[in-house]
Amino acid sequence: MINKSLLTALSAVALTVLCWGCGDEPAPKDVSQVDVNYSIEISADLVNVLNMKIQYVGDEGEQKTVSDVGTKFSQSAKFTKFPAAFGMKLLVLSVNESALTKDSYTLRLTYTVSAVSYDNEGAVVQNCPQVDGGIFSTVVTADKIKSVLEKDVENGEYFSTSNSIDKKGKIIVSAY
Repeated sequence: MINKSLLTALSAVALTVLCWGCGDEPAPKDVSQVDVNYSIEISADLVNVLNMKIQYVGDEGEQKTVSDVGTKFSQSAKFTKFPAAFGMKLLVLSVNESALTKDSYTLRLTYTVSAVSYDNEGAVVQNCPQVDGGIFSTVVTADKIKSVLEKDVENGEYFSTSNSIDKKGKIIVSAY
């Protein structure tokens, strides 16, 4: 389980660093397209003990859901209409109690979101190699795993990220 206040604090620190590296103002060129890439790596233990689904914003803002969550997820989306919002979340549906057979469990998740905007000639206007990202890892023993997982189900999501593109195509990183 991820402590929400810890997640918020870590996200704020990470986003401050990430925004700075992305560049505050894109060059004064017209943006014609923004490409967004999503990536998640999940430990086998986490995939086995929780029933989850991934929701993300696909091409032109279409909401997408992946119900068959494995240890790796990677997806891209293209935006040509602005303003727009993009992001993803890992939702927790239920505990897979039949998988609770080990002495300890490594619950690890790594995720990244990147975005690049291009002008009409295909030149990069703004490059944000890591708009958002995080690493969560913990080892839980058999005597505590069920209560930890039940809290994750109660929270309903393991993590979420949300960012936007303004009306001129500038990638905006949202600190939440």
